Amino acid sequence: MDRLSLIFWLWMLCFGITLVWTLVQVTVGWAVGARPVSAILGYGPTLVKCHIGGILCSFRLIPGGGAVSFKALTEGAASRDSLLQLSAPRYAAAVLLPWVVQVTIGMACLGASKALHQFASGFAMPFELFLLRDRVEHFLALIQHGERVTALGLLSVKMAAVNLLPLPFFAGGALLFLPWRKARPDWVEKLALISFAAFMSWTLYVSYLVITTLF
Repeated sequence: MDRLSLIFWLWMLCFGITLVWTLVQVTVGWAVGARPVSAILGYGPTLVKCHIGGILCSFRLIPGGGAVSFKALTEGAASRDSLLQLSAPRYAAAVLLPWVVQVTIGMACLGASKALHQFASGFAMPFELFLLRDRVEHFLALIQHGERVTALGLLSVKMAAVNLLPLPFFAGGALLFLPWRKARPDWVEKLALISFAAFMSWTLYVSYLVITTLF
């Protein structure tokens, strides 16, 4: 597979996972009683912005992450987040179920045993910097050799594991601090900023490894 095709399939896999997560997050939000207002797919400059089903959708250049907002601004009133108005069980379901779907996709692609093993090992991945280059090279090799289903399953479970880490910026942190979801202490907000900065640094390092491996 030539380099351009490899980049294309890498982009498509990341976009596909981001799209599935966004669709599930919107669907689960509606199902539990929250109203999705906007959805962002990817990072970087916006390629397309449009309304789909009353939701403002922004498709950005770099896939691999996204966000769904349930916060609406009404005239003469403060911003209101319909997700935060839910009961604790419904809020937890809205946060957790999209990642359960990602793990299920991984199980369909890899088999249950392998997917769960890869999911469990994914929690340590952000801290095992010395293993990242080998992991990136292995992942790109899967795509290059046409094993895109395996690559999809692997990426699905690893992304789910990272996002379920018990830090405020992630879904796992949202579950951990569930009792304080409407009024987080200041130290939690500061920890969220720190975890966000650490995650972005890690993401930039992974991007660097991908680029240097490709070129």
